[in-house]
Amino acid sequence: MAIAVRTDDEWRRLAQHLGGDGLAGDPRFLTLASRTLHEDELGALTEAWTRECDAGDVEAEPPS
Repeated sequence: MAIAVRTDDEWRRLAQHLGGDGLAGDPRFLTLASRTLHEDELGALTEAWTRECDAGDVEAEPPS
């Protein structure tokens, strides 16, 4: 499964699942440029979240 985030708004919605408001407002991840600089950390957070989820549940999450 691939998870793609095209906009900062999409990032904030995904961040709510990954770590809540604290992660959504974390300066390391506020913009595409900052997320790119911290992609290893972001990858670890995403991996930890998806490990706890059923793939069908992740896939069914509406993009809003």
